[in-house]
Amino acid sequence: MKIDLHVHTRFSPSPTFGRWGASDCTLDPEEAYDTLKARGMEAVTFTDHDTLDGGLALLERRPDLPDFFLSEEVTTRFPDLPQRLHVGVFRTDETHHREIARLRGNALDLAAYCRAQGLPFALMHPGNAFLSRRREGCYWEMALEHFPLWEAANGSISPRHAEIVSHVLAWAGRAPGLIAGSDAHTRGRLASCHTVLRDGSFEPEGIAGTGCSLPSQLAEVYGLIFAYLRQVFTPSPVRKTPEVYAFVLLFGIPMTLAGLPLGLTLLNRYNLWSSSRRYRGGLRVRSV
Repeated sequence: MKIDLHVHTRFSPSPTFGRWGASDCTLDPEEAYDTLKARGMEAVTFTDHDTLDGGLALLERRPDLPDFFLSEEVTTRFPDLPQRLHVGVFRTDETHHREIARLRGNALDLAAYCRAQGLPFALMHPGNAFLSRRREGCYWEMALEHFPLWEAANGSISPRHAEIVSHVLAWAGRAPGLIAGSDAHTRGRLASCHTVLRDGSFEPEGIAGTGCSLPSQLAEVYGLIFAYLRQVFTPSPVRKTPEVYAFVLLFGIPMTLAGLPLGLTLLNRYNLWSSSRRYRGGLRVRSV
């Protein structure tokens, strides 16, 4: 069964700027579903940030879909480590979502709950983190011990991410199940990476796709920024308050013109490139 396991909709709040009404995506749920099916996906799910709203909106409009299930991408952290983690939790429901929201401050508690409830869960883009060399061994050890699935291929970041995962697992002597997803925030990216699951289970049989080029990543980043700015100043569902206008006028527009999105994107690419080169020479992660 082919499925893109990392898809966003317009209901997904931006992890950084969500408090000002910014979405992580421009896609309507029905548009995302129809596009994924047209591109050969045999099942569909959405992984909006810390919400099921995109999936629930689709099911409200199309309640009888046999090939759709609810999922979400949960924002969390490992204890004593500052890095923000994203965990995909699949085949969930509103009852599970409420408990996940309560537990998401601690990634280990979240993993234990998912395991106890029989919910498939994965560490999304595990190599896309800014890790200090002093603590990176601890990070990878906890990732190996507590997460049975890792996202190896992500269609919205550098292909170097897949290299990092490969290097880490080669030195760890242990391999979790590997999944892939487009991490789509726009229509063009949908199904660029996908997972093949064994029918009737959530056991990955293979993955397809790779990361994106720098021009493609920048086009998506700036496309999302301009879509948000357009929505703020035109009739749209985006919340419009004095705080939102102040953020856009005093920070959003000036920082965009100053090149902050370009700088952060380049920094992300450099981090993945340098980590891949460093891990190629060996990473001391004990087998757990």
